[in-house]
Amino acid sequence: MGFIERTVENLLKDISTSIRKFTAFIFLVFAIGVVAGEHAAIKGDPSLLQLAYSIPLVLALASYLFVEIAIAFFAIFLILLLFL
Repeated sequence: MGFIERTVENLLKDISTSIRKFTAFIFLVFAIGVVAGEHAAIKGDPSLLQLAYSIPLVLALASYLFVEIAIAFFAIFLILLLFL
C-alpha cells in the first residue's frame, strides 16, 4: 500500500503543479495582450489602464502561489472553452 499511496501522491502533486503553472502562464499572456492592446489603442482612461495591468499580474501570482486558486481558474477556463 505504501508504494501505491506514494505514487498517487506524486502524481497528484505533479498535476497540481502543472495546472498552477499553466494558469499563471495564461494570466501572464493575458497581461501581455493588455499591454499590446493599450499601445495599439488611440485613447485610454489612465485609471482603467492601471487596473488592466495589475489585475492579470496579481491573478497570475495568486494562481502560481496557491494551488486551489489555480485549479478554480483552470476549471473556469475549461467551462468557458466548452461554451464559447
